[in-house]
Amino acid sequence: MTAKEMAQAEFDTLPFRGYYGDLLAQPERNFWMLVYGPPWQGKTSFCVGFAKYLSENFGNVLYVSTEQYNSESIKQVIQRVKADKLNQLHFTPSLEKAPPLENYDFIFIDSATANGIDFADVMRLRESRPGCAFIVVLQSIKSGDFHGKQGWRHMPDIVVKVRDGQAAIEKNRYSDKPVVMDLPKAEENKEVKKYRNAPPN
Repeated sequence: MTAKEMAQAEFDTLPFRGYYGDLLAQPERNFWMLVYGPPWQGKTSFCVGFAKYLSENFGNVLYVSTEQYNSESIKQVIQRVKADKLNQLHFTPSLEKAPPLENYDFIFIDSATANGIDFADVMRLRESRPGCAFIVVLQSIKSGDFHGKQGWRHMPDIVVKVRDGQAAIEKNRYSDKPVVMDLPKAEENKEVKKYRNAPPN
């Protein structure tokens, strides 16, 4: 393919608006996003809220919730982000117990660490579902970085660190602007404060 042909190529992108447009720009429909951060910092709330947004606007979502499936804690997260009326957002305790993956446009794995899913497993999943987006959560170690190989950082299209009530974009192939934003508050109908051109935590 020539440079001219590549420049004229058209890709299926997601027209994110509002909070997620400001944070993530407009990724391709089959984007791969990594979310990581220390425990109890809001990773699951951030991801369930994002899953709600995707399911309300762009397609069916499967959320693999190994650590919190069918628990009071995940119930509270679902209620907090106001996703409790959705039928197109499905939860499962593992990929093995999930409905057929071809039914879904977006698949969240929270977390890959708890599921025993490694970098190569995600690559195989993406090859088997090339039109699907994957959002993968990794647990952090004491240093604040995540478990696993550095391929986790290099291969995803987007890398988000959730810490201290904020989402920091450490990498985004769809935008050249580093962005740090407060986590969205579903109960507040107002613009979320944005911190543009700030270095990630």
